[in-house]
Amino acid sequence: MSLEKLQFLRTQRMEQSFIELQSRKKALEQWYDHANQQEQQLIAFQRWRLHQQETLFANLTHQYFDPQTLLDYRAKLEQLQQQEERLRADLTSTYHSLETAKQQVQVAKQQSTQANIKLEKLKEIIKQEHFTKPRAESAQ
Repeated sequence: MSLEKLQFLRTQRMEQSFIELQSRKKALEQWYDHANQQEQQLIAFQRWRLHQQETLFANLTHQYFDPQTLLDYRAKLEQLQQQEERLRADLTSTYHSLETAKQQVQVAKQQSTQANIKLEKLKEIIKQEHFTKPRAESAQ
């Protein structure tokens, strides 16, 4: 295989690794956005839940004592707590995906760097070959 063809292949690999790096960076940014949205959603839910709990308690204190009403109040509080726990679990899952995306970006960066280094080394070899060829031909 000629050095020029090898250079062409290395250039293609370098371009592919660069495209891969860009797509990984874009995916990472999307995970950051998604995590931010989920954080905001959790904060909003916590505020709403606190207000809802206060409202439920106020309603409970203004009613006559009924064991069923108390059970309903506790069930509603538990339901709200479970909903918040689900939001937290989703956020934790998103954080794990975010870390995975960060690792994928690092791998893509390393591959892109390696492709660039290999291409530059090959260009130096080609340059040296072209530089020494004319001298060898003129010496004959």
